[in-house]
Amino acid sequence: MTDAARDGSAGITIRRATADDARPTYDVFLDAADHLAEAWGWAHTARPSEPPERFLAFRASALRHDPDGFWVAEVDGGLVGFGIAVQREHVWYLAALHVRPRYQSRGVGAEIIRRSLEAARPGSLLTVGADARNPVSNALYGRFGMFPETPLVPLSGPSTAGDTRILVPGLPEPDDLAAIDRAVLDVARPEDHSFWGSVSSLRAFTVVIDGRVAGYAHVQADGAIGPIAVLHPVDLAPALEAAIAVTAELGAMTAQVRIPGAARDAVRVLLARGWRYGDAVTLVLTSAPWGHWDRYVTSGADALI
Repeated sequence: MTDAARDGSAGITIRRATADDARPTYDVFLDAADHLAEAWGWAHTARPSEPPERFLAFRASALRHDPDGFWVAEVDGGLVGFGIAVQREHVWYLAALHVRPRYQSRGVGAEIIRRSLEAARPGSLLTVGADARNPVSNALYGRFGMFPETPLVPLSGPSTAGDTRILVPGLPEPDDLAAIDRAVLDVARPEDHSFWGSVSSLRAFTVVIDGRVAGYAHVQADGAIGPIAVLHPVDLAPALEAAIAVTAELGAMTAQVRIPGAARDAVRVLLARGWRYGDAVTLVLTSAPWGHWDRYVTSGADALI
């Protein structure tokens, strides 16, 4: 199959993305997200008019590491849809899929998924994070064999000072980092850590508890926390509390996470602090059982799990 193919009836061209497409994907995302919220009566989410640094940095990472998973749909030179998929060892993850309202229900999203899957390693576990309130998208992912694995719930609350001593600036050594990721998500992902390291407002830490490397944590200056991964479930709550204290040190008034429902102790700690649930629950859909979700907080401000 060639890089670009034209649907003669709709006039839609689907091709691999280039660096010039990074900024326009933000407008597609805003258009699709705002339309979805209006159609289903969801609360409006305020977003900046220009893409955040982390948004663009992820697209640069996708072009560098996963160019065969980044596709756009265009009409007369203007973007009307896009999708980004990444491959981490045996796991294929669809990180983003958005189509402008006018061009939805024309098979654009399904075709972008098919193009991205052509680059997937044979036998890959397929996964995606999707809004639990969107039955249309979830049904589409089911057609590709991905079904609900675990919910990710949003929680937010005040950033408060606290003990941050278990967070040591800088990531663990590469071998330790890979071991942590494999213990939590079954795969190493140095590409993603390289991406997070390129975001100037994001701080990386090694979680050190009782003298041992227990995991890692990422904290953004605006209060977005994640990912956090720890080797043992009991270490997640203290790592999360320390990360909240870091957001306070960085000047954030509030902090927020997306956390798996399986991380019960950590969720209990957050609710005890007066944090509240948001309504945009994400479903992790997979083609087979995946992950150890009681020891993880997902990426806090980008499309990665």
